[in-house]
Amino acid sequence: SGVWGHLQLGGILRKITARGESSPGVEFKASDIGWGLNVTGSRKLNDANTLRGGIVGGHGIAGYMNDGGADMVIANNRDPDTATGQNTLGWSAYIEHQWRPTLSSALGASQFFVDNEPFEPGTSYRAGTYASANLLYRPNAKNLLGVEFNWGQRQDKDGIIGTARQVQISYRFSFNAHLP
Repeated sequence: SGVWGHLQLGGILRKITARGESSPGVEFKASDIGWGLNVTGSRKLNDANTLRGGIVGGHGIAGYMNDGGADMVIANNRDPDTATGQNTLGWSAYIEHQWRPTLSSALGASQFFVDNEPFEPGTSYRAGTYASANLLYRPNAKNLLGVEFNWGQRQDKDGIIGTARQVQISYRFSFNAHLP
């Protein structure tokens, strides 16, 4: 990190396990190794603008994403002991703009994709796209007032797409912030 921004690398390695009943009275247990890599960073363009972004990918880490789906699924409906982690890929990119010391905005988007297995139900999560824009007013270190527009779209394995929009207004009071 430095005055230009920062770059950060993260990773995870874990064992994932699935247990259940494939049919009445027939239990199964399967396991796989889950792993993921995440690179995030920011780049200060000037006093008013900062780019922020990241990319994440892995196997068996979908559950760590907000809408990401299952970490592990049945790979073969004739043999439930073949459950496997799902491969995933995601990215995000935002630009923050400081209009004045008390007023800022952020605008950006992100996407997340899951490689579905052939025997997953059609309603399984396949991909999501998200975009947002906000305006934040911070009159002092203890108070923050904001308005944000969010747009999201989810695609299921069977191709069905759902879209949502929302406007959110928020207020935050910080008990621990120190006033100058």
